[in-house]
Amino acid sequence: GTKEREQAETQLFNLNPDDVTGLEITNLHGLFILQKINNHWEIKKPVNTPADGAAVDSVINQIAFAQPQRIIRVDGSSSKDTANLKEWGLIPPAERVVIHTHAKQYELLVGRKMAINDSVYARASGRKNEPVRIIPNTVKDILQKDLSAFRSRNVFDFDLDKATKVATRIADASTTPGQHPGQQCEVDLKDGKWTLQSPLVARASDADVQALLNKILAERAVDFVIDDASNLSPYGL
Repeated sequence: GTKEREQAETQLFNLNPDDVTGLEITNLHGLFILQKINNHWEIKKPVNTPADGAAVDSVINQIAFAQPQRIIRVDGSSSKDTANLKEWGLIPPAERVVIHTHAKQYELLVGRKMAINDSVYARASGRKNEPVRIIPNTVKDILQKDLSAFRSRNVFDFDLDKATKVATRIADASTTPGQHPGQQCEVDLKDGKWTLQSPLVARASDADVQALLNKILAERAVDFVIDDASNLSPYGL
């Protein structure tokens, strides 16, 4: 009806970001598949690893709240319109995203940037007569990102309140391996108190152990070098 047409003019999709359960993003870097599992975002392809929830939510929000600035009607049987779609970078699309919810899925095809303003050509599907919508360039910018932009940078993910043991080891860095065993330390939580178990048994400082756990939990990856862990010797691991 009229209300639906008006809504289509003011937003790309009638989409609630909280309903999104999955994303498929295709760009020049490849295909990325993300799924929301137990309220946490995970990357399923090309690697299986935790995702940066804020980065994924940003993609969804940019699309859900994008307001088309102009709509261009398309006649799919017109060779001129088909040529325009190619010129606008929509056949084939530069970026493609499929958004999954429990009820349905949405597809967005993004073309090239416009020369005169910070906007891009886009279509809500590849259907023959699907109109072209001029949308903010921010949608394209966020869909152009590579895999590392969507990966969680957390080195560790655990509940501080559930930690019961901390063991550390600083490897021997001498030129004669095995001559020095390296520095080792272990603390255990017993009866609500942290106790040093190695290199000697003694009462540990609860504040120091909590500070160490907080520091470990706060570690963030700067970059991702390789996903294949079969040979880590080149990295000293």
